[in-house]
Amino acid sequence: MDRSEALASSAVAKPVQRKTRLAEWREKRGVTQEELANATGISTSTIRRLENPADLARANPSLRYLQNCALALGCKLNQLLEPEWQEWMPFDQRRSRPPKPDGFWRQQGGQRQ
Repeated sequence: MDRSEALASSAVAKPVQRKTRLAEWREKRGVTQEELANATGISTSTIRRLENPADLARANPSLRYLQNCALALGCKLNQLLEPEWQEWMPFDQRRSRPPKPDGFWRQQGGQRQ
């Protein structure tokens, strides 16, 4: 085995972390995290957390934070929503999956089902 083969075999493939949609929009606009924080009134540490791909699955960002960022960046709110945030998140056993809209909003005797 020559040196280049040894180096290639010893190299560990690092997973490529994608950028968050917020980071993509911020960079597209040429704005730093600090500038976005100042423009929105959100702390720089919160902007960093919202842009950290490792935190996406457990993040629960405030819609107000995302709306302020969208307004400051000149994009729509839904353009900042990550796919991980668009999935149903069960908060208790009664709602382990999304309700069906027809049955959920149907009135029966003045009470919601």
